[in-house]
Amino acid sequence: MRQNGIYLVIATTLLLLGSLQPAQSACSSSENGLRFCADISCFRGAEHNTYVEIYYRMNNDQLTFQPIENYPDIPETAKETHEFAAAFEVTIQLFSLKGDTIVADVRRQTVLSQTQEDTYSDQLFALDQRALVMQPGEYKLLIQMQDENSHRKGFLLLPVVAESFPPDQLSLSDIQLSTYIQQYQPDYGNPKFAKNGLEITPNPAQTFGNQFPNLYLYYEVYNLKPGENAFFEEAIDILDDNGNTVKSIEPATVEVTTETRVRVQRILVGSLPDGAYTARVQVSQGDQQCTQEKPFTVQSIKPKLPPYPEKIPLADFNTEQLDNLFMGLDYLATNAEKRRIDQLRKEGTDAEKREFLLEFWKERGPEAQKEHYRRVEVANTSYSEHFGFREGWKTEMGRVYITYGPPEEISRYPMTFEVPAYEIWRYYSTGKYLVLMDVDGTGSYIVAGSNIPGEPWDPDWVGYKDYLIQGGNLPTVDQHNLEEEE
Repeated sequence: MRQNGIYLVIATTLLLLGSLQPAQSACSSSENGLRFCADISCFRGAEHNTYVEIYYRMNNDQLTFQPIENYPDIPETAKETHEFAAAFEVTIQLFSLKGDTIVADVRRQTVLSQTQEDTYSDQLFALDQRALVMQPGEYKLLIQMQDENSHRKGFLLLPVVAESFPPDQLSLSDIQLSTYIQQYQPDYGNPKFAKNGLEITPNPAQTFGNQFPNLYLYYEVYNLKPGENAFFEEAIDILDDNGNTVKSIEPATVEVTTETRVRVQRILVGSLPDGAYTARVQVSQGDQQCTQEKPFTVQSIKPKLPPYPEKIPLADFNTEQLDNLFMGLDYLATNAEKRRIDQLRKEGTDAEKREFLLEFWKERGPEAQKEHYRRVEVANTSYSEHFGFREGWKTEMGRVYITYGPPEEISRYPMTFEVPAYEIWRYYSTGKYLVLMDVDGTGSYIVAGSNIPGEPWDPDWVGYKDYLIQGGNLPTVDQHNLEEEE
């Protein structure tokens, strides 16, 4: 019966191919239908074939959840920690340009939720990927989703150009967009996202911002010519909608030891204005060169920060607005003020909070106040973590930005087998620097080392410091960890 069901789906969707046009965006837009996002990447496969990965994302708010007890197939261990569940069916079909069916696959997926509030979230989602092997050529990929409970459907038709990657020509795979890339750990990693020793979390929506401030790029370089003193040149740029370069990675000269190289790059894009952008990768070796591009969007969730106190009398601020005005004050406060701030957050009245804020900014002046809240807004926009659930001002990067202001230079380095991903923030006017490192591989950067008195000191930093100095990325300056005065 299942097989007959697949043939029925094929017969029905063949009628759709004549009316659907390949999508220019990554998300479906069926009227009153199920909305989801999908993307594809093509890589060189074995025996002259093309290896195609299909990524898709379904937000919780698109599905109809029911009490988890209604799903007998869900393990009892999952029912102990989740209250609700939903299910949807994913149909993936690959067609030739003539309409012949090449692949048809139908699978059912379940989504678990711990609370009823999470079932309505557009920030929580199911994320998955499939892989197909096909001969080089042009195809149409039809992806259909159907909610099991509401029976709502959504469709998305994507063009597929499976490159041939000629063996005598320098080539690039597609650029895969990712929200995070780390070394794959078999004990606890997600095997479905594993590739070449890395765990690559896809971003089918192709959207970045304060929820996903870091744009990770994964791509493969083919048909390099290895040898003694063999290198290839690499340049990466971010272009705006008008084709202007808005960010660039310092051009790299990469040693060639094998015919194929896997490349990973991380670019901070959360601070870019909302809009459409393109990531462009260019590689060259000798007289051969090639270019690959991938579009993406920056769209930030705007933080709810009230106006500055002098624009509206503090007497008009409610409790939530007053609490928001305490964002990041700890980073400017003396130890005595920090203790008072902590007390006010826990049990302070609105009147006590107003009195403290007026006195706090009276001593520091209106310009310092304006600059502080401007930095808080930038931190919340650019440096939030954990899908936006941890506000930017509470993160280490946000703390550093609010405390010291925008760095005069940021050098970013992707993870390697010797050292985690890290950034060096330099303040040339004062001769200071901070190394922010993703020590545990979760995307939460901490200050691992610095020459600024009073900054935190991470024990793992000792193991990496000599490596960075030897690589020329860090000056040989000792850090002095001094106690802050009252």
